[in-house]
Amino acid sequence: MPAALISSVLLLIVLARQRRDAVFFLALTSFVLMIAALAITLTVNVPIDNDISRWTPSSLPADWTATRDRWEAYHTIRTFASVAALGCAVASALFCVPRRVASQTL
Repeated sequence: MPAALISSVLLLIVLARQRRDAVFFLALTSFVLMIAALAITLTVNVPIDNDISRWTPSSLPADWTATRDRWEAYHTIRTFASVAALGCAVASALFCVPRRVASQTL
């Protein structure tokens, strides 16, 4: 994840300097979605994982299903954010190909 975020920042700098607005905003959206997925992981899922790791069958809390459901909900949101980030990154790469290069390959 750190490598993806660092490379995204570098890509955003290059795209901003080239004035590639549409591609820049797709890459920026991808970056923001990756940050959101990371934030959800660090602020919700990991703390829940840490709590669950201390549970035993005899110390299982009465509301353990609520904790499980919260983890699953945030995991779903995180997954959709990650998939959307990948989609935006791929779209920005596809739209970044110069027209003359794209027409020569067809």
